[in-house]
Amino acid sequence: MKEAIHSLDLLGVKESNVIFLGYGNEWQGATHIYNSKSNECILSVAGRTETYGIKNHPEYCWQKYHLHHSYTRDNFKADLKSAITDIMPDICFCVDYDIHPDHRATSLLFEECMGEILKEKDGYFPLILKKFGYAGTWEGPDDYYEYAPTCNSFEDNRTDNPAFLWNERIRIRPDEK
Repeated sequence: MKEAIHSLDLLGVKESNVIFLGYGNEWQGATHIYNSKSNECILSVAGRTETYGIKNHPEYCWQKYHLHHSYTRDNFKADLKSAITDIMPDICFCVDYDIHPDHRATSLLFEECMGEILKEKDGYFPLILKKFGYAGTWEGPDDYYEYAPTCNSFEDNRTDNPAFLWNERIRIRPDEK
């Protein structure tokens, strides 16, 4: 979390604009939080069962409700939806289908939340931009640093998901300094 705050600060994002939901990274047992029963409390690989933040930067539900939420699917979804509706962003950047199970789960929960939000909030039409995390950024070419890369690391100019074509992607590069 400290590294994320520092990295975002380098990009000009104020710490007060950084939100951590405080849910674990990877889960013990055979069931991921996304696939768990609605109110089943699960255990992270770090041995936690409740959301958490860091000193001077508590997680979202602590900031909003002054309590930690148990690691349940319902709480994870509710916190994500609440954070989105508190901010009502014009543009949302989210990881899309990805090899990392936590990224994949968050992407799917984000879609569930946005579906509900768009039904509830008449006239709210944010721009949603989703990108692969590991499978396209981490393991892909330096798409954000070089102009017009001509290839990717996947065969036949596709990503690891055949539904998405590399040449149909949208690139957003930071301005050169």
